[in-house]
Amino acid sequence: MMLPMPASYAFDTSSKDKPEAFQQAARILLSRGFKLIDFDSLKPWGFYLSVDESQAKAFKDEFYGPDALPDLDFSLPLRPKFLGVAPGLRLSWQWHHRRSEIWRPIKGEFQVVLSKTDKEAQPRLVEQNQIVNIPQGMRHRGIGTENWALIAEIWRHTEPANPSNEDDIVRVQDDFGR
Repeated sequence: MMLPMPASYAFDTSSKDKPEAFQQAARILLSRGFKLIDFDSLKPWGFYLSVDESQAKAFKDEFYGPDALPDLDFSLPLRPKFLGVAPGLRLSWQWHHRRSEIWRPIKGEFQVVLSKTDKEAQPRLVEQNQIVNIPQGMRHRGIGTENWALIAEIWRHTEPANPSNEDDIVRVQDDFGR
């Protein structure tokens, strides 16, 4: 699904400097009043920055648009975050027990692989502003193209009494031996 982009964001997708890419992503969030609750700038494939869950609606409105995702239930816990996927690198081939995910590249593009089984399908290109829905249990992997991709991600916790966290990852394959 393609929706118009709500705003323009200063993020240099061609940067070769990972710390600078991380700082640019953090500045986008902080300059718009988002509170960071967790981050990891040392991921081998790039980085992530998590936003306070109480700001999920504002995050959705800012990075997806106010009319996007009309069925998103804000009475349930949602975790907004940014993923920065470095050029040519791959996230693990993975799935989650307690969350589904929504991804939208706000700068750059990336490839995604989705499958209901452990067998990887062919990657498909996800261009800036396209939305990818990843149901709970769906195997998935993001793959960097020739430039950085900055992805606005929203976790939907599928077990509200037992919310997902960064440990809720079942890795089927990982380029980095994790």
